Amino acid sequence: MFTPQWFYFMEKQHCLMFRFKDVLPLLFKVLIKMKMEHKLSVSSFKLSQILLFLYFLFIQTVTTEDVTHQKSFTGEQVWRIQPATKQHIKYLRTLQKKYLDVLDFWTLPSSVNHNVDVRVPNHLQKKLKSSLKNKNLPYATIIQDVQKLIEEERQSMVKDRKKRSVKSENPSAEFNDFILDSFVSHQEINQWLTNISSQFEELCSTFDIGETAEGRIIRVIKISLTNSTYKNQSKRAIWVEAGMHGREWISPVTANNIIYNMITMSYSDRCVKNLLEAFDWYILPVANPDGYEYSRSRDRMWRKNRRLSEVLKRPWWSAYYSHSFQRNKYRYCYGVDLNRNFGFKWGVVGTSTNPCSEIYQGPAAFSEPETAAIRDFASAVNNDTQIIVYLSLHSYGQMWLYSWGYTRQRSKDHKDLRYIANQSSEAIFLASQKRVQYTVGPAARTLYASSGCSDDWAKGSLGVKYAFTLELPPSDTDYQLNGFLLPASAIPSIRETTWTGVKTMAELTLAAGRKQIGKKQNHLCRLCSHNSSAKSLEETSWNKSSCLSKQPKF
Repeated sequence: MFTPQWFYFMEKQHCLMFRFKDVLPLLFKVLIKMKMEHKLSVSSFKLSQILLFLYFLFIQTVTTEDVTHQKSFTGEQVWRIQPATKQHIKYLRTLQKKYLDVLDFWTLPSSVNHNVDVRVPNHLQKKLKSSLKNKNLPYATIIQDVQKLIEEERQSMVKDRKKRSVKSENPSAEFNDFILDSFVSHQEINQWLTNISSQFEELCSTFDIGETAEGRIIRVIKISLTNSTYKNQSKRAIWVEAGMHGREWISPVTANNIIYNMITMSYSDRCVKNLLEAFDWYILPVANPDGYEYSRSRDRMWRKNRRLSEVLKRPWWSAYYSHSFQRNKYRYCYGVDLNRNFGFKWGVVGTSTNPCSEIYQGPAAFSEPETAAIRDFASAVNNDTQIIVYLSLHSYGQMWLYSWGYTRQRSKDHKDLRYIANQSSEAIFLASQKRVQYTVGPAARTLYASSGCSDDWAKGSLGVKYAFTLELPPSDTDYQLNGFLLPASAIPSIRETTWTGVKTMAELTLAAGRKQIGKKQNHLCRLCSHNSSAKSLEETSWNKSSCLSKQPKF
């Protein structure tokens, strides 16, 4: 009767959370011992009844959850630790494993002089301060109270909704502003995609590529002019995905702005029209709908998806017969890190086999409905219209990363990747009046080594030439913005600078890379990107015909 599927159903309905991992194994062993020593003369059937009774006798370990309950982070702080030696890195990695369920590493310990941001609960702060002092590890508190920031974030979202509830002369325009300037729900994003695809039928179409474990639709929008060729060349495709990790709210709203700019500027900006004539754009704003919604409603710091881990899919008694019982091995845990679940070099490095880990790779490559949906749809697109660029939007760190992520070895075409990444980040730097500077480099060397990531899979399995990961602002040296807890007021500046970089990347890809781009043309194309805020071509101050000159072939 009480099968693992039953427990899964109850949790899915947000009714109960079962915590019996510590009590029942001990009781089970005691009862078995009594049975073996003939101190408990009952049949196996009655023994099973006693065990079932004990299940509910210890129902005090079960906590009832309210659907509206939100996890509190009161008193928790975020520390920025500054490792200066390899021993510091080793120590931080030891802390990460030791306090798996307690410390939340916002940025992972990867290399010397690379800042590590850690969310520290109140009860551990005194102990950790002493430990860091003994190791001569300097740190600074960048967030004094995580819960306070979350409350401010919620209040801001409520105000935005109240403003939108006021009747407007142009509800459609107001809804666009809301989608582009606020952290909105997955349902609202999907509805917006449907609305704009209906409004701009000649440019847009939507595809529901799959469903999540909780039944949410994974929706992709295609933006393209109907021509199947561009300057006698077959059209290529550009793939943009965002929202792979639930708590990274800035990435979906940034993807929404890319969609909006591609559509609206296609009528007034010849550069954008050029890009739509050359490429089919496929954009997935929320790759992890369940994790995204869970971070909005229950746990603001949730990263993974929400499928029940493989643990409870085994027979419920298997944990008690195991000779290698570990405290965390049979935990009641949810979720897989989707950016460790792709099939290329899956499980090689920078992942975990522990279902309770934030970087849990899953029981198998493409085990999750989200990654399987992306694999199937992107593969079909690649077979039909070759994908030339694969861009994955994440946060945070302010980095433009390229393959490889699973190894420090450089890809054969790393110079081409580096050139486009450098030029795109330079365009952002200039467009932001030299305020926003991205770090550029191979993912494994610049950030940390990790496998099973979507960009490596795109390059290694699909054969996509230009595979990038964009870690959006803030940088790991920014003490003003607050990591994942960016205020909505930061959206406009991030969306504008990111749009400049993405547009420059596409223009350089169209020009076929470093060897075919002259200095003069390169400069003018970047100027074209810098004037992205102009409402019409007449508002630009440069020679339009220069940027619209015939582009080289792929």
